[in-house]
Amino acid sequence: MEQTGKEYIEKLEHGGEYIRYTYRYAGGIMYRCIQPSIEECRRMRDLWIKENYLVFNNQTVFRQDTGERFAVLNTDIKGYILLIHERTAGIEAVRRDAFFLRYALSIRNELAGIHDEDTVYALMIRSYHLVFNRRNK
Repeated sequence: MEQTGKEYIEKLEHGGEYIRYTYRYAGGIMYRCIQPSIEECRRMRDLWIKENYLVFNNQTVFRQDTGERFAVLNTDIKGYILLIHERTAGIEAVRRDAFFLRYALSIRNELAGIHDEDTVYALMIRSYHLVFNRRNK
């Protein structure tokens, strides 16, 4: 069984050297291509993810500069993605078109996973309490 986020690479020789590349994305979605190099396969994969499967609700994403983990609460509220910080339950709204400038689906060999709905719901309730407690003070 292929694991989420794992690369499968096979070398081919057919009129030249090529790489057959398979990548299992979150939710079991498969990306496959044949390119002259692994670098080109990965570049094409990243482009495919950005264009087709930005992020899923309940997915873990990572802030690129700090490595902090966030749960994706909603992938499209008026062009924004809502994230909940896993440790502090703080909410961040990020423009969809700028998402991959600050966030990644993997960092330092840690891959994005999918949270169960109960975990995301608990984070959401915790963040609502934080927001409402600040407003009532």
